[in-house]
Amino acid sequence: MAKIYFDVSVDLLLVDGKVPVCNTITTPPNCTLGISYMAANINALPMLAKLNINDDVLVENPLLSITSCGMGVYMVKPKTRYISSLCQPIYYDEQSLECGEIVHLFQAYSQDNFCFSIQTEDEIFVQPTLGKLENIELSVQDIHSCQLIMVKATISSKKYLCVLEYSDDYYPLLDVTCDDICVYQDFITLTDCLHDMYDRTQHRYLTLSEGKYIVDKVEFDYPRQLECVDELLGYALVESYFCGDEDACLRLAPSFSFKLLGNIFGKFESILRENIVDYVPYTIGLVYPCENGKTVKYFHFDVHNHLIGHISLYK
Repeated sequence: MAKIYFDVSVDLLLVDGKVPVCNTITTPPNCTLGISYMAANINALPMLAKLNINDDVLVENPLLSITSCGMGVYMVKPKTRYISSLCQPIYYDEQSLECGEIVHLFQAYSQDNFCFSIQTEDEIFVQPTLGKLENIELSVQDIHSCQLIMVKATISSKKYLCVLEYSDDYYPLLDVTCDDICVYQDFITLTDCLHDMYDRTQHRYLTLSEGKYIVDKVEFDYPRQLECVDELLGYALVESYFCGDEDACLRLAPSFSFKLLGNIFGKFESILRENIVDYVPYTIGLVYPCENGKTVKYFHFDVHNHLIGHISLYK
């Protein structure tokens, strides 16, 4: 049998005409499921798909993102499609920015989604945003033969920054949404509250180098000490590695260098949620991209004296 967890949040999902309990179903080894999906978005299109299961293996479907969690467990996320709007954009902010003899016209609007555009008489640049921009501020810095145009705003409770280089056209250098953003003459700081086991705050310092912003250094604040049972130390280590906190990794697993952890974990996308698979003590699933979707690798952590001493693939 195959166990399938549907990652649909508050969206509407029917499997063979029924709402699955806790978004989870168990299927026979060979069957076909009828998937009806409607995303909770005013511009989303309804989606119908067939999901084939052959010998407990889910067959790839272009309308579905399938993650193989091993042990006959799968996570399926329908891919949302949107209506192409025929209506005119609704503009909610318009500003102009004069830079010498050049005038840049900025417009924020919504159509299929939220966007802003910036243009001169000859060029135009359009940037989608994650939500409606508010408290918009435009500024410009002259650098050699080009200009850096900065669009600062807020999106809900987050800060937003887009940096464009303008010479003969617009060239995007940075587009970020963070808990806080500070722009200085020579660098930019991005601050995020990670809400992880350390409850740490991450500060990234970006500098402009050879036409792009690079992360010059990363610092972390810890409002409290880590206090958890030994079974959760693996989660704390994986979270620390994922956000680049080398000091925390060394405190949790002093016999492992950050480079060695990279060789062990590789480039994963996320940590598998525990409600999808049965809990195994001291074991964590990491989600990786693969050719036909996503797959999960499980790692086991040996803990002694509240320190991680060994990490191995869980069979």
